[in-house]
Amino acid sequence: MKSNINKIVKGKYNVSTPSEGNLNLKKDFTKLCKLDLNNSDTLLNHLNLLRALTHEPYKNAYFLDKDGNKVYVSIQLTIDE
Repeated sequence: MKSNINKIVKGKYNVSTPSEGNLNLKKDFTKLCKLDLNNSDTLLNHLNLLRALTHEPYKNAYFLDKDGNKVYVSIQLTIDE
């Protein structure tokens, strides 16, 4: 910020567009959090999804039970020492 503040204030700065990367929107994350109990995939992919959504103290991953209640899911993996 220090090295560019003068350029920013004077309006003499260059804008560049990243050539690679992705855009992650909140709505995409919200959709990812709702687990589809009928989804057929590998166990590895399911574990990776749950690992990606498990961040204490947040409740992210969930599914809806037969009564429409949100049931939150998290995962804890431990390496045997």
